[in-house]
Amino acid sequence: MPKIAVLNQVSKTFDNGVEAVQSLSLDIAVGERLSLLGPSGCGKTTVLRMLAGLETPSGGDISINRDDADQIGFVFQSPTLLPWKTVFENVWSPLQLRGVSKAEAKSEIEDLLERVYLADFKDAYPRELSGGMQMRVSIARALVMKPKLLLMDEPFAALDEMTRFKLNDLLLEQQKREQFALLFVTHSVFESAYLCDRVAIMTNRPGRLHKTVDTSSKEARDETYRTSRAYIDICREISGHLQEAV
Repeated sequence: MPKIAVLNQVSKTFDNGVEAVQSLSLDIAVGERLSLLGPSGCGKTTVLRMLAGLETPSGGDISINRDDADQIGFVFQSPTLLPWKTVFENVWSPLQLRGVSKAEAKSEIEDLLERVYLADFKDAYPRELSGGMQMRVSIARALVMKPKLLLMDEPFAALDEMTRFKLNDLLLEQQKREQFALLFVTHSVFESAYLCDRVAIMTNRPGRLHKTVDTSSKEARDETYRTSRAYIDICREISGHLQEAV
């Protein structure tokens, strides 16, 4: 399968001397759902930021398919919405920066808000939304750019379990529809196994790749899968490798 991004022996040492990532080699296939799992401070966010071009590797190299280099979306840990803009305007903002008028974007944004169950809140402001709704706006804002690679940095960590489950399912629904590659950072064994086809387990800082686990399944990812033997077994396997890594 063709690769959308390849990290080859990538390392990152910050100016203060902290070595965040060491000799990390990892690839992301077109349309793949890959999770980065590891303890706090192991460099997961740094990997995302290097892929997004927000940080520069200290060693090694990162290659991204030239056709997809400008189509990378990023969803941060917090929604980072503009409080003075409505839901519609927040989703429109990246298109606006590209010179797309509100009238030109209207149909596409309204369709996207419908898909993330926010059609009735397009004129609301972030302060009027719950945490889960704000995160849906953030996801819509990333998807409106039609990314080929979507980077997500623990976007659901601060949410209650039921909201988190709903947003997991929403994300899978959108990924199936749009076929973007997903690199999802999480601390949760259960979330990584549910969302992704592969889980890359990282060691304590400096972050290195300890193990990659195939979590793909022909079973539908739904509530039935959450209680299935296959899901429980793969979570147990990932947990064992994570214990070895830390």
